Amino acid sequence: MILALLARRLTTAKVCLSISLVFGVLGALSTCGLLFEMQGVLDYKWNIALNMAVTVCSVWFTVAWLDLLATQGVKGAACCFIVATALGGLCGSALQAMPFFPSFFVLVLMPIMTALGLRMTKDVSLSRFSRAKHPHLRSLFADTPFSLLLVVGLVCFSQGVLFNIDITSAVLQSGSWVIEPIFDSLVMIAAVLLAFFSVRSNVRLAFYTAIPCVLIASLLLAIGVDEPRWILVSLVRLGAETIRFLVIFLLVKTMLEKRIPALPLFALLTCCQFLGTMLGQLVSIVFTNNHMMIALFLLSDLVIAALVILFAHTALGAMGQTRQTGGASEASLQSLSKQSALTPRECEVLGYWISGHNSSFIEERLNISKHTVKTHINHIYEKTNTRNKEELIRLYEQFQQKARRF
Repeated sequence: MILALLARRLTTAKVCLSISLVFGVLGALSTCGLLFEMQGVLDYKWNIALNMAVTVCSVWFTVAWLDLLATQGVKGAACCFIVATALGGLCGSALQAMPFFPSFFVLVLMPIMTALGLRMTKDVSLSRFSRAKHPHLRSLFADTPFSLLLVVGLVCFSQGVLFNIDITSAVLQSGSWVIEPIFDSLVMIAAVLLAFFSVRSNVRLAFYTAIPCVLIASLLLAIGVDEPRWILVSLVRLGAETIRFLVIFLLVKTMLEKRIPALPLFALLTCCQFLGTMLGQLVSIVFTNNHMMIALFLLSDLVIAALVILFAHTALGAMGQTRQTGGASEASLQSLSKQSALTPRECEVLGYWISGHNSSFIEERLNISKHTVKTHINHIYEKTNTRNKEELIRLYEQFQQKARRF
């Protein structure tokens, strides 16, 4: 979180990519060290430090990747998640089946390949929200849907509570390590699809379905229900991942509609996941043999999560019902841009321009030159057949009225 905020406030997007390259090298060295430690070459005392280094690197790449996906919109992000998850499952299965030394070199090269991939896609990976200079952190936090982040933390808490309980799936218990990554990938893809269609229809109902699914299945596992264990484990994973992707997609919509930077928001999301899991594991350690207390914590978790969603009017109302609320302006902006064949950057400039901001604000917010801003505005006037800002606003209001009627 600290790294994300520093990268957001003190450095440029190009420097962020350089930081990713440093993390790639660090991740490769740490992975190499862990593999050596597993083979007995390094002393076990290095285990904690190496695991922490690998975790920090993986979290940085996850947040950077989410920052990249934020520019693609909800539909584009969902497609990327599905493709990446499928490829990840196949790669995981291949690594399980490979001999040690080939898999060793692949695992060591993966962090560096990830960093190089981010640099190769720098034209699109420099998120327009990360490039924009946010005036104050106070403004950023004012637009952050903390209720959704709290729900993610509560769900991760329920998973952390099961820390001392064997929740290994039936696939792993059968010894089929090669099949396990594919099985996990299928669960993840199902979660992405459920979250995507829920965002397009009824967000609140999706939360009220997924939260009980996670916590009731966790409760049954906590009190020792053994059959059908693999179904309960799958339900916990499916519900938790569905909630996580729901929050990710809603955050993407928030960034698109309110034009706020992506990197700090996803860093906050990751912090909530880790804090929830850590607190859950602490409860699990303290009450190892007290199933009644663990069940009580899980039930309390369910009630709190349900209440948070019940009163999350701002987060879910503004994002899940865009046709009736403030999202109508975003819908009409997209409709005007589509009809006028505006480019994504011109659409972004149009949003600021008709909101009353001047060219200097747009120049600073989008980190582009004054000449570029003027060129975009002239192209917008030309494509929309308007001569000045007043005519452009009147045209936009016509589209806004149409959006409200529908």
